[in-house]
Amino acid sequence: MKFNQVKTDEDTVITSQVECMFGDYPVLYQKWVYDGIDAESLIFCNEDITIIPLNDLVENIRKSPLVNYPEKEITTSINELYTFVNFNFKVN
Repeated sequence: MKFNQVKTDEDTVITSQVECMFGDYPVLYQKWVYDGIDAESLIFCNEDITIIPLNDLVENIRKSPLVNYPEKEITTSINELYTFVNFNFKVN
């Protein structure tokens, strides 16, 4: 499985997730809660997105119907296997 090595912080609760596609890219889509914050992530395998600059990828996500608040912050983090793009932050 492409996303079987995705790690979650101990204090993060995944409320739902599904493997799907974002355009031409396979992704793991997650909704999660951490410390009173609800948010969503698209997780990409680094090897799948080598040809697209990260800024372009983030802008494509910002313009997509997934993002409820396009004017708000979208964060990214990258580890050795995956790139995480986090959006729709909402404080409870």
